[in-house]
Amino acid sequence: QKAGAWAFRSEFEKCLPEVFEALGAGARAVAGTPAAQKICEQLRRVMQAWGTLSVFHSNLMKGLEVSAFVQIKAWQSADVPRWLRPKFSEWQVQHFSQLEKQCRTAGLRSDSGSVKAEGATAPDEAARRNFLIDRLFTLETFLYEEKQRAMRGASMINGFEDI
Repeated sequence: QKAGAWAFRSEFEKCLPEVFEALGAGARAVAGTPAAQKICEQLRRVMQAWGTLSVFHSNLMKGLEVSAFVQIKAWQSADVPRWLRPKFSEWQVQHFSQLEKQCRTAGLRSDSGSVKAEGATAPDEAARRNFLIDRLFTLETFLYEEKQRAMRGASMINGFEDI
């Protein structure tokens, strides 16, 4: 390893969530085409290589996966599940800078500096908070659903009825 390489890695890590989110949005925009399949295939290969080599922490990798392959859900238009309400209540009262830190740690897009409310000319704290909560909400929902799928699969393997 070269001296100072850690600084490069740190900066690279910071921009990955935005890049992965943009690539995922691009793939969804051309869904069903060879281009979309190629984008997804290449992203999965890169992530698999990084995972095999343990390049990044598993939390960051999960956040990148969500950023690339899951449509961000607006929490305002969703029914917040009961199991998520305690976290959700915390998010709603936190300053957006704390939410940015949580998103960054989770491998989610965290740069909310250019987020504006509809019709606003300058960044708005509530709009920034909602932008970040949308990403945290999407990640938590994805992780919960992934866990549920794994449990159903395990119950089927163990001979239990799939509930």
